[in-house]
Amino acid sequence: MRFALFLIASVSFCLAKAPSVRAQSFGQSNVALRTEVYADTDRTTVYRPRVSGRSSAGPISFGASWMADVVSSASVDVLTRATQGFDEVHQDVGFQVGWQGKRGVEGGVFYLLGIEPDYRSHGVGLQSAMDLDRNRQWRLNATLAFSHARIEAVIDPRFRASNYALQASVGLTHILDGSNLLRIGIEAARIDGLQSSPYRNVRLGNWNADRYRGDDPESLPWVFQGVTGSARETHPKERWRGRLGLEALHDFGVPLALLARVGAYRDSWKVSAIDLGAELRWQPLSWLLLRSGVRSYVQSRAFFWRARYVDRTDVQGYVSDDKELGRLLSHTLYGAAAFSRGAFRWDLRLEGIRYDYLDFTLLPHKYALIAQAGMAWIL
Repeated sequence: MRFALFLIASVSFCLAKAPSVRAQSFGQSNVALRTEVYADTDRTTVYRPRVSGRSSAGPISFGASWMADVVSSASVDVLTRATQGFDEVHQDVGFQVGWQGKRGVEGGVFYLLGIEPDYRSHGVGLQSAMDLDRNRQWRLNATLAFSHARIEAVIDPRFRASNYALQASVGLTHILDGSNLLRIGIEAARIDGLQSSPYRNVRLGNWNADRYRGDDPESLPWVFQGVTGSARETHPKERWRGRLGLEALHDFGVPLALLARVGAYRDSWKVSAIDLGAELRWQPLSWLLLRSGVRSYVQSRAFFWRARYVDRTDVQGYVSDDKELGRLLSHTLYGAAAFSRGAFRWDLRLEGIRYDYLDFTLLPHKYALIAQAGMAWIL
């Protein structure tokens, strides 16, 4: 199960010669197909197909999209809780209506429906963008989104819970000159309601774990000693999030461009994070763009996260051994290519990631590989 927030702000800078601050919210009519496959060394695979389309009628545009996450997992998180691996399908259906006015003014509304066997969410949002000067060197964009999720549990028909999220973002883009572009973005969110998993129980006690060395296929992969009890995972019902991001792009004019990113994150669970990234873009031909990049991410633990809980009263009753809330370090390396011929555009991307869970005994690290392929038909 996931608690999804809207992806409310993303800017892609694709330079050939001079950079453009112009947003691409309401472009030509098109139909796009995309697929993504994720696999990691923790025995989890995700297949993610996506179909989207956009049509314009004068200054008005209409868009629709469908995406599915087909998940198959037998990770250590699942198998160490005396359960079998699982298969699950999450689907998102989205609709958008946009309007483009004079002098770079744009606006839009969108709706997103998320469906899982034990989860359903509804979200609505507003988007806007405008040029701040006549020379179109400054551009402002903003998004406001609200979502509500209803959470159930397949193993307990009586379980019912809700989750509410309000998220906002503001971005400012500035063309410094013909070769340099700068963007700053601020995002903030508040989430209320259930934010823990109804399926996860936390082991209590100063326990130890050893890998099972026997030959019983029905045994769990780990043998635990010193477990004094268990408690259902419980997170605080309120969470504030904030993120500040900065992007700078320099065009060397060969044509070669370098994009640098830095971001800082903080929330009310006392999780702090910093991510750094750089991307090199080379356009050897007018119809071919090659990209390669790296990203590093470091995160602190939530104030209630513990490697071992003695009892449930350690931190006001909040308990979790979700490895994503502990100290985390990740490194990403990727390469991508985009090319166009006539009315068709294709793109490919291959990404490798190493995750280090610095406090998590059962999975100190894992590797993941992501492959993406997409095609767009410009009508």
